[in-house]
Amino acid sequence: MLARTRHRADGAAPPDAPGGGRRRRRRWPWLVAAGAAVVAGVGAAWLIWWTPQAEAENVITQTATASLQTLDKSVTATGSIAQAVNETVSFEASGTVLTVEVSAGDMVEEGQTLATIDTLRLEAARLEAAATLAQSEATLAAAEAAADGSTASDAKIAAAEAQVEVAAANLETAEANMADAVLLAPVAGQVTSVGVAVGDLVGTSTSGSTGSSGAPGGTAMGAASQTASTSSTAAFTIIGTEAWSIALSVSDSDLALLEVGGQAEITVDGADETVYGVISSLGRVASTSGGSASFPVVVDVTGQPEGLLDGLSASVELIYERRVDVLTIPLSAIQTEDGVAYVDKLVDSVATRTEVTVGETAGSMVEITSGLAEGDQVQITVAVTTGSDQSGDGGGLEERMGEFGFDQMPGGGGGFPGGEVGFPQMGPVPNG
Repeated sequence: MLARTRHRADGAAPPDAPGGGRRRRRRWPWLVAAGAAVVAGVGAAWLIWWTPQAEAENVITQTATASLQTLDKSVTATGSIAQAVNETVSFEASGTVLTVEVSAGDMVEEGQTLATIDTLRLEAARLEAAATLAQSEATLAAAEAAADGSTASDAKIAAAEAQVEVAAANLETAEANMADAVLLAPVAGQVTSVGVAVGDLVGTSTSGSTGSSGAPGGTAMGAASQTASTSSTAAFTIIGTEAWSIALSVSDSDLALLEVGGQAEITVDGADETVYGVISSLGRVASTSGGSASFPVVVDVTGQPEGLLDGLSASVELIYERRVDVLTIPLSAIQTEDGVAYVDKLVDSVATRTEVTVGETAGSMVEITSGLAEGDQVQITVAVTTGSDQSGDGGGLEERMGEFGFDQMPGGGGGFPGGEVGFPQMGPVPNG
């Protein structure tokens, strides 16, 4: 038995083995198989050599530093920049315009004279009201002096008192009209439109008849002409140049999260820096479009940022919760195994697996509630496809690095500076 199971080192059967004499006829099949294997190996090597470089992968490692950030919960809305000051000014008194002191495009200060009207009729009305008041007061005094306690005497006194009150009110109105003869700018800003000229009849009230076919020609025609020319159209429009606001619309669910005085961060088209603002009003009357209701929100821009123009489009983050000093790292640093989150923490320059507890996400960042401290460094390792991407779906090196947050790391891995990270959409990242 041992002789039959013995084999030579070269694989040939020993001479005394059964069938040993036929071994030379059986060498050709083995040679053919060996040759085929060599050809296949060479072919495989050629295929590997010419495989497109897009299939090769590099392992990229980067470090990030755990840092304290300010995280915001917010509602996002869009609107247009507009001047917060937009006043229309008109004469309250009636009369003929005597002077117009400003032109469209002029800058004015608060309290500056814009225009004046003729005070001749206003002064006459004031004097008449004053005389009526004096007469009413005299009548009251006489009634009180003649009082005898009778019902008739008491009635005369009451009537005289009422006349005095009416006359006093008329005099107050006449004096106010005199003051309104000089139209003043209620705010500082730029005059954008002038709607009156010297000689125009202005005001919201007129006197005299509108005329009729039986009225005397001169008087009736004059009254009709005055009534037709009198208008309450705004005489001037003034807009501010140093205060801005944005009108927005939000849903009812978002409105419930907001409050007046809440902070806002504004990104304006064409502006390099973030603009800040404060919620100044929340509307409670909804407008409906396409079956959905929206509510108006107004944000006042704080300060006097440069580069703002009327009508510029803006995206606004309406902040309803702000958390400061939140420890964060890039979300791509988190790994999970068996439902446990961990990172590769650098300890003496050696990547050490460290279990962490994660909180809420903020874009490409994630909150760490335990396992790391400020200043700890973590290593992020990503297999990145390099070379040309012939298939069009592999992505280049830079694209893939950006995908995993490497593009946010200054200087190729020096860590993340402190600052603010906004996250309009937040949610917990489970440990698993």
